[in-house]
Amino acid sequence: GDAGKNNLKDLNFKERRERQRQIAAEKRRSKQRCHLCGKAGHVRRSCPGIEDDGAGESKYTKSKGDPGATTLEKKSCDRAAVAGGGSKKGAKNRGRRRHQRRVEDCDDDDGACLLRLPEGFSPSALLRKGDDVVGRSDNDDDGEGDTAFCYYDAGCNRAKTLEYIQSGRSGLINKKTPAEAKEEYQNIVSASVTTSNFGGCIDRKIIKINSHDDDGGGGSATTCSIEDNVRTTKEWLLDPDLTVWYVAELENVVVTDQDESALAVRLQDACADDPRIVGMFCRLDYSNEMEGVSDKESDSYRDRWASERSRLTATIKAAASAKVPIQIQISPGAPAGTTKPTTTPHHGDNKDHEEDGTHLHPPSPPDPYSSAVRDLGAILLSATAAAPNLLVHLSCWNGTADHMTSLLRTFPRNVYIGMDGTASFSKAARAHECAFDVPLDRLVLETGSCIPAAVAAALGREAFVHCGHVPFVAAAVGRFKNVDAECVARRASENTVRLYGLRRDE
Repeated sequence: GDAGKNNLKDLNFKERRERQRQIAAEKRRSKQRCHLCGKAGHVRRSCPGIEDDGAGESKYTKSKGDPGATTLEKKSCDRAAVAGGGSKKGAKNRGRRRHQRRVEDCDDDDGACLLRLPEGFSPSALLRKGDDVVGRSDNDDDGEGDTAFCYYDAGCNRAKTLEYIQSGRSGLINKKTPAEAKEEYQNIVSASVTTSNFGGCIDRKIIKINSHDDDGGGGSATTCSIEDNVRTTKEWLLDPDLTVWYVAELENVVVTDQDESALAVRLQDACADDPRIVGMFCRLDYSNEMEGVSDKESDSYRDRWASERSRLTATIKAAASAKVPIQIQISPGAPAGTTKPTTTPHHGDNKDHEEDGTHLHPPSPPDPYSSAVRDLGAILLSATAAAPNLLVHLSCWNGTADHMTSLLRTFPRNVYIGMDGTASFSKAARAHECAFDVPLDRLVLETGSCIPAAVAAALGREAFVHCGHVPFVAAAVGRFKNVDAECVARRASENTVRLYGLRRDE
């Protein structure tokens, strides 16, 4: 003991501390007892294994030279080779084996992975070209019938999907050229068309706003032109019978109250010559960061929100004049945990305080979601008073069920609710409640930008959004309404055709 103390005294501070730690660790180890084999001097993690007369079946052994360790390693590698396609690293291939078991529900045909669709979506249910869409019969209360039908995607964004594939699924997979991304998308969509009763989809077209000087009268004139995000149907789809319609959307620029009437007329004129345009589309984006609008263009949240309201008003005027429906998408969605409607002060509630100087700091923005829903209701009240037959499709509804039912009660003949794959997520409680409460005669199905949970679980990172996912959206909604996917898709097809006046004949 004295020699050890003298040795510690000869060391510097750092070496002495390290030596003290080593002595304390050795003392602790000497008192430890393995609760696997019962011996002292080691712990379970370093246990050489249980003596079992050479059988070598102890899975706790760590010794490379022990017969038991050699036997166990060989058996583990054999099992991994069977499950992992010949790989000897079983622990690292657990995720691959789980993915392989998940994709057993997929069939591989010409490189396209086809998910097993719910019942009622086979090609035999597809209507022939030129026939009217048949849905629920008059004497069938539950919406099911023996008549054939085809399902429709009431809202998709093919350009965003192609960008997602080209970027390598947000960088998770190798990036692809535009031609490669387009080919992959073609294969999957063509397979969905040929293996299901797919009827068509509604995509978006961007209306570019071009301002130029007017030589004759001074000032400026505004013209609109259509920008095709994706080429026409028969140029990029392999199935010539697939039908694609469009809704026209104004490009995201700042709009003032003075521009509303002019933009409405220009938007209507730009869409008049295109028979594929069956409606209008507009966002009401009250989020903090708006795509395409910089802080220099919009100095405060009030300016941004005013521009969003003016763009929506102009689009509604164009839709009412053209007698076509309008898709409206609000952003942001309801905050997490929101189940009841919330009330927020109006934009001008702080005006008196600003004038008398009681506010030393600028007022904070009110709740964006509640403000968007409130302003949407006010705009629709004014629009339906001027155009009672205006039809509104609330695309990819991401609000609360209470707000949804309030809008349906206020506009019983005008509003339709669009549901997407969000209802398939296990933790999307608001979407579950909306799926339960939305009436079937006011429901349309769409893919939007959300991959259904069943597709993501089966395909993993290989999955991307396309219009063939509508049956899985129908299955997710039907689970909360206690009806099968075919019933939901049949009623939604009726609503989509009635809302947009779709026909598959050309």
